[in-house]
Amino acid sequence: MKKSLFFLAVLVLVLLSGAALAASPPVFETQELPDGMAGVFYNAKIVAKGTGDVKYTLSYYNDGTSGYPAGMKMTSTGTLYGNPSSPGTYEFVVCAACGVDETYKTYSITVKEYDESKLARGGTNPAIIGDGTDSNVGISNALSGGRAAMVGDTIYFINNKGLLYQSQAPFEKPSLRFKAAAYDLMDARGNNLYYYQRYLNERGTAEDYSDYKYVTRIARDPLGDKGRSTLLELSQKEAATLTVTGQVILFIKGEENGVMTRIPLEGGMETQLHVYNCGREMYATKALPYKGYAYFIAENDGHLYRAYLDGQLAQKLTDMKVNSFTIARFSGRDILCYTNEKDELYASQPDGLLAQRLGDLRGTMLNADSDFLYFLDKDNKYRPSRLRLPEFDKVEQLSDIAGDQLYVFEEGVLWRKRKARQFYFIGQGAAEAVRLNKE
Repeated sequence: MKKSLFFLAVLVLVLLSGAALAASPPVFETQELPDGMAGVFYNAKIVAKGTGDVKYTLSYYNDGTSGYPAGMKMTSTGTLYGNPSSPGTYEFVVCAACGVDETYKTYSITVKEYDESKLARGGTNPAIIGDGTDSNVGISNALSGGRAAMVGDTIYFINNKGLLYQSQAPFEKPSLRFKAAAYDLMDARGNNLYYYQRYLNERGTAEDYSDYKYVTRIARDPLGDKGRSTLLELSQKEAATLTVTGQVILFIKGEENGVMTRIPLEGGMETQLHVYNCGREMYATKALPYKGYAYFIAENDGHLYRAYLDGQLAQKLTDMKVNSFTIARFSGRDILCYTNEKDELYASQPDGLLAQRLGDLRGTMLNADSDFLYFLDKDNKYRPSRLRLPEFDKVEQLSDIAGDQLYVFEEGVLWRKRKARQFYFIGQGAAEAVRLNKE
C-alpha cells in the first residue's frame, strides 16, 4: 500500500511539473533591433524561447494601428523585413505565443534618411565578381529564354512541354536526357548543365492533386557522370533568366517582385541583390552577370541598369526603355548593345556613355560572341543575322528561317522558329541550318 501511494505521489509531481512547464510563457531573447534606412531593404529577426514552437504577431491599438513602419512586414516566425517608407522612430509591441501562453515586448526601430553614401558600391569581392575575364560568347542566351545550351558537339534543349532533350552532331535525332519534367532556364559551364527544375517527388491520393508533393530546385547536371545535385531548393514555382559565371549563379525569383538572387556556383546560401538608384529599390525583369556586374532591365521604369554583384548601388545606363541587350566586342573592347521600345539598335560604352544608334537597324533577341553582334532582323522578317561592329551597314543573313529565340555558342548559332516549336542550328562556316526536332 505504501509503495502504491509513493508511485501515485511521484506521478502527481510529474504531472504538476509538466503542467507548470507547459504554462511557462515564452521569454524574449532579442532586446534591441538595428536601425534602418528609408527605402532600403530591412531584415532582422526577433527570437523568444518557449517550451514549444513560438509564433509572433504584432499587437494593434483600438484605432487599428500598430506603430510598425509602413512598407514592412513581420512573419509568424519573427522575421521583420521590407522597405520602410519614411524616416522616424517607430515603436510597436510584439506578442510571442507558445500554445495558449503569451508574452509581450515593446520594440523600436529608428529609420534614418536615405543616404546613398552609406550604401556599398561593391566591386571588391573576387569570390563573387570574378577577375574580369568573363567570355561574352552567348552572354544573352538566358535573355532569349534559356531553353538551350551546348557543350562540345552536343546541344541540349528544352521543348514546349518542359522536357530536356540532347542531340549530338550531326544532329539527326534528338533523345530524351531524362523522362521527368519540367525543365527551364538552362545554362552550361565546363562539363555541367545548370537548370531550374520542378518535379513530382511524392504522389498523393486526392483527385484534385492537392496533396501531391513537388520539389522545385536549381540543379547541377554533370555531363557524362551520374548524380545530379540540388544547389538550391526554391519555394516559388517560377524563376527567370538563370545565368552561370565562374563564381555564381544569378537568377530572378519569379514570385518576389523581380529580386535578383545569387548563389555560389557550388551551391549554398542564397543572397538577394537589393540595389538602389536615387532612393528607389530597383527590381529586374531580365538580368545577366558580366565581369562583376549584374546588367538588368528594371521593372520600375524599363530602363537598363547595372550594379556590382556584391554591391547595393545601381547605375542607370539608358534614358529609354529597353527590350533586349547584350555585350558585343570591338577591337578588344566591350560594347553595350541594346534595343529600345521600337526595336531600334543602339550601342554605347558599358557604362552607357557615348550612345549612338546603329543606322536604321531594327531587331530583337540581341546576342554576341567575340566577333559578331547577332540579332533577329525585324526588317527582314525576323531572320537570324549578324554584323561586325562598327560595320552596322554590312548585315549578314544566316538563314531564311525566321526566329523568336536566339542562342550563340562557340560552335554555332541556334534559334527557335518563329511561331513554331522547332529549333534550328547552323555551325560556324556551315552553309545551311539543320533542324533539331520535329515538334
